Amino acid sequence: MVESYSSPYFFSSLDFKEVLLQKLPFKYAELDTIYRQTDTDFIDILNDIRFNSLDYNGLESLNQRQNPDWLNLSSEYVVLTARNKQANELNNYRLSELDTEEIVYEGEIRGDLKKSSLPTDIELTLKTGARVMFIKNDLYGRWVNGSLGTVTGFKEDAVVVVLDSGKRVNVKAETWESYENIYNEKEGEIQQKVVASFTQLPLKLSWAITIHKSQGQTFEKVILDLGSGAFTTGQTYVALSRCKSLEGLVLAGKIKPNDIKTDPRINKFVEYVGRPSNRS
Repeated sequence: MVESYSSPYFFSSLDFKEVLLQKLPFKYAELDTIYRQTDTDFIDILNDIRFNSLDYNGLESLNQRQNPDWLNLSSEYVVLTARNKQANELNNYRLSELDTEEIVYEGEIRGDLKKSSLPTDIELTLKTGARVMFIKNDLYGRWVNGSLGTVTGFKEDAVVVVLDSGKRVNVKAETWESYENIYNEKEGEIQQKVVASFTQLPLKLSWAITIHKSQGQTFEKVILDLGSGAFTTGQTYVALSRCKSLEGLVLAGKIKPNDIKTDPRINKFVEYVGRPSNRS
């Protein structure tokens, strides 16, 4: 039960607490190979944020990336926002700037699904020139969840998108299914039953996306717009670390000290075992 655990992290599991209680030996392994960034100064800043030790100089280095004219930068930049409302407003604004024909794709919900839980808009409005992100892996490997591209045209049963890699693809509707786990007494096993589904193009507008949706992504050029500020732990770190370099990063507004939020439970555990990079 949820009440049994003091946090969602592995070190709050009952088994691991028993290891600590009995002072049993365990190995602490650090994943120390960084693939996304090569700039050592940027890596140091990101690590200091991760370990809640960013000083004034590090914060100032970041805030030098602020650009009040960020709205006029090219669409090569992906805007990361803290809140869905910010991303939706910016995407709608960018879409309205295009003077091409507007096409609306109606999605279909079967079963009990809340609109707020859908992976994209049930009424998806697109235009030629719109920046889009794919939100589902392609069965044939033409794109993956998170691939970016630009709409270049429309066919009777598909949207034509040129991926940032240069590949031109025809995109058709996909279906997402929602499952319920049911215990089959006769078979003596838990089975999944489809209880609802959603059918729509596997696309969403991507001039701006939320930091939450950006997890796992890598971008050459990022504009970070925290709006009224970060509201959860790790949010600023995730946003900054999506960018490959400090030079590719633009800030819509300065990052404030209270935007650097880390979970004190993680800090306490790291202090207990020792920060990996400081261990021999």
